[in-house]
Order: sequence, then C-alpha cells, then structure tokens
Amino acid sequence: MRIARLLYLLLSFLLCVPALFCQTASVPAGPLELITDNAHVLVTPEQRTVAIKLLNRARRNYNLHEERRPFTLKASFSSNGQSLYEGAGSMEESWLSERTWRWTAQIGDVSAGRSSYGGHAYSTSGSEIVPMRIYMVRDTIFATGPGPISKQIIRAANVNYKGNEIICILLSESVPPTPAPRLWGETEYCIDPHTGLLQTWSEAPGIYVTYDYNEAIEFHGHTLARQISFVEDGKNILNLHLDSLEETGTLDPGSFKPTPEMLAQGEALNMPPPIRFPILAASAAQASDRYSIQPVIVHATIDGKKGKIIEAEALQNSNPYLTNEALNLVKGSSNSAMGMEREVFINVRLRLQRPARAQNSSH
Repeated sequence: MRIARLLYLLLSFLLCVPALFCQTASVPAGPLELITDNAHVLVTPEQRTVAIKLLNRARRNYNLHEERRPFTLKASFSSNGQSLYEGAGSMEESWLSERTWRWTAQIGDVSAGRSSYGGHAYSTSGSEIVPMRIYMVRDTIFATGPGPISKQIIRAANVNYKGNEIICILLSESVPPTPAPRLWGETEYCIDPHTGLLQTWSEAPGIYVTYDYNEAIEFHGHTLARQISFVEDGKNILNLHLDSLEETGTLDPGSFKPTPEMLAQGEALNMPPPIRFPILAASAAQASDRYSIQPVIVHATIDGKKGKIIEAEALQNSNPYLTNEALNLVKGSSNSAMGMEREVFINVRLRLQRPARAQNSSH
C-alpha cells in the first residue's frame, strides 16, 4: 500500500466526513477522555481568538527553543508497553541557539540523538533510527501544542478535571457541524484557563498525556510539570520525570563540532512533530450493530528511506480481532519514503461486512 503525501491530505479530508462512508463508532469512553458531552464548533472570530490565545499560551510555555535562552535539560523515564524498545531511559539536551544544540537519549541498550553545529545536524549514534518512546518523551517536552492555526476547525467544551473547571479544545481539518463528543479525527488539548497550563494532551483518541505540576520547574517564565505520564488503551505505559533544567553559560560552542564519525555518516534531519492520516480497508469481521466502520488508531514510526514500518502499536484493543487486523495492515504496508523518519498516528478505518440478507423462500 503506497500512499503519497498528497493522497494523505485528500484522505484526511474525505475520511473525516462520516456521511461519506456510512457510520463510525464513537470514540471509546475513558477516565482521560474528558469530553463526555457535546463540544461545540467555535464560529465567531472572537470565540476562535480566545481559544487560539489559550492554545498559544500553553504551547509557548513548553517551547523552550522559542525562548532562545541557553539551557541544559535532563530527564529520566521508564516504559512498559508492547513496542520494540522498552525499559528505563534518559534524555539530555543542551541548547545554545537554533543553530547550535545537542540532544542524546537512550532506552535500554539503544541510544539515539542529534547534534547541530552551524545549522547542520548530525546523528550522535551510528543509526538515524529513534525509538518511539524517545519520540514521545521529546514530543511531550518540546512539541506539546499545535503549530499555526489558520483554517482548522476548533471545538471546545468546559469539563471538570480533578475538581477544577478547565477547557478542552479540539482541533481537526473537518468535522460535521452537529454538536457531539470528541470525534476520531480530533486532537485534544485540555488547559487550565486561569494558569494557562496544559493539563492533558491527546494527539489521537487512545493516547493521553497528563501533566503533574507538583514541584514544577520554573525557568524564566516557563512552568514545566515535574512528572508526566502516558496512558495508552487505558494502561500507563510511560512515566517521565524532569530531573533538572538550568541555564547554560559555560559550554564552549566548539564542543558541538561534529566528530569525524558524524561527518562520515552525513547530515541527519532532526525529528519533526507527529503527523496523522487515515486509511480505509475492508475487514473480514461482520458488523454486529449499526456501525459499519470501526476505527483503530495505530501509533507507528516509519523509516524515511524506504517507507517501512519500524515500530507499531494499537491504541484501542476493545476488539482484539480488529486490533490485529489493523496492526497487520500497518506493519505490512509500504509507505512513500519522506526522506526522514516520521512518527505517525494512522486511523485505520475498517469497513465491516454486512450480514447477508436472508433469502425469501416463498414462491
């Protein structure tokens, strides 16, 4: 299955309109799926402006790179999911400027990292492969919010979280206008409107990041959660601890020069934020209710040179048969090489078989 980037975008639009492909089951309920009632589309410029300002405030709080203040950050984490690389890990980043920085990470006995000098980035290890858990750790520290919001659909709802009223904002490319709880194509950000701090973040249904601001780290106007947890399919699979964040004032820029081994390997691209796209596939299972489309979201990493799947895990497992179908479909796919390894969330929309109608035996 070879899907070009333009086709990704086309499918992302088409498959977000349920009326085009029968009916789709709703996003499963769960303790971290906070929008249990209807969320409404923000239509007026005033409504959209308020939501965008809140999103941008939460995003800037974690985007230390925009601050352009030199820092060194250290974090430790542990994971216990079903991915290829699991276990105890650590990550450290030293940042001098947008052209001079270095981060390294390890999980188990696997290491990864990037180093930039003079605007040219190189891999710090002998491979460009980055384990999925390291993507997740870096996403939640440095890429917690959306990029520029222009024509995206914005929906919002007030919810109660740990005894406080917060606002959950849903973003997508296209959704039906009828008020509804969260839909499969939406990314969710739940923010405390009083502090501007991100409370939960869900890139796709089934994966939830929660932020614990007890003993938070304060750094020049940034407030970072000390403890961050990931939940997938209702299970805690990764716990992250920010060990320290300090100003960097004594590092020699020359220490960021690439080694001969890095130069020999050639330049590498730094990790971009995750992308989402849907695929539609026929299922061998029969529909047992009114829904003919059953989504299963697969979290995966894709090799940049050949488009092969490196790691993949399903975010829903209420129906093991459908989960295995979705995983096997993704693992066996051949995607367009994008020139860089990517973290992706694939909405596998399985079209279930309709039961055959009983034949009329009367003559």
